[in-house]
Amino acid sequence: MSTIQWRPAVNALTVPQSYKMLFVPRNTVGYSELAAEIAAENPNWNAELVEAVMRAERKAIQRHLINGDQITLEDAFSYRVSFVGKLDAPDAPLPDRDDLLQVNIHASAPFMRELRHAAQLERLAPEQKQPLIAAAEDTKLKLKDVLNPNGVLRLSGANLFFEEGAEGCGCVIEGTRSGERAVQSQFAQIANSSVLLVPDIPAQAHPWNNEYTLSISTQYTEHGTLRSGIYGRKLRSPLTLTNFGHPNPPETGIQRGQYLCHRDRRQRERGRNDADSGGLGYSRRPSALQPARHGRKRQGRRGSDGDSEWDAHRAGLCWLGGQQLGAAGE
Repeated sequence: MSTIQWRPAVNALTVPQSYKMLFVPRNTVGYSELAAEIAAENPNWNAELVEAVMRAERKAIQRHLINGDQITLEDAFSYRVSFVGKLDAPDAPLPDRDDLLQVNIHASAPFMRELRHAAQLERLAPEQKQPLIAAAEDTKLKLKDVLNPNGVLRLSGANLFFEEGAEGCGCVIEGTRSGERAVQSQFAQIANSSVLLVPDIPAQAHPWNNEYTLSISTQYTEHGTLRSGIYGRKLRSPLTLTNFGHPNPPETGIQRGQYLCHRDRRQRERGRNDADSGGLGYSRRPSALQPARHGRKRQGRRGSDGDSEWDAHRAGLCWLGGQQLGAAGE
């Protein structure tokens, strides 16, 4: 037998703070589901007939309530009409409201005794409202999870709004290794569904580390608890490469993904050329990353530093939108 699930929730009407139990339904069952179960337990009845009887019962109960009757089903439920609203005097006119008439349904004492005897409760973890960062994208390069110091970062999600300048509230970018934190201050938009900011990227202790975490902290009421949400993916910023074009470039890169020109370290250790190994190079086109044909005699366009893109590929570099992003290390 299944359990009855419930979740604790803050009762905002009490001081000091208390909690109430909220019922969490497993499923919603209607006429057809109930009729099918009853028919399965009574082979002489078919589901269509059972559903028709149930719908007829509902109409009969409604008709008696309209006629001012109370319906009492033994060991089950009782139905009666009730009213909402108030009168200023005994002879005052009725309130002009659509919800004046209500229907109260009460379970009988035997029904409740059986239910309480058989039921088992299951406590679920509290559901806490907090910032949910679903995606991060650089609006200039149109790349996800990229921190571009010359671009605008768009965060999208839910419950993201925070009061800029409020104590403890804000957006923070933090290095994964050094722990250096930068509280962001340049915002173009702060809303529940999206945040636009010019990223302030903190320096890290190691030049090869370009991974960062991003979090948002906020309060949803004036004296509410501080809530924080951390983006589930790491953000990566462009790397600065030293010894460009050197035959044995340093292992400085940690970027991964489709924007990285990566060469297997074992091939480099064996001294094999990428042209022989069938590697993949990229032309330095500003619009997009373009696969380039390979061959021993192919010459790439020469960059501003005097090295061709073919040499850039040999060094394991990543070119993006005409910009050098970093080396392809492990």
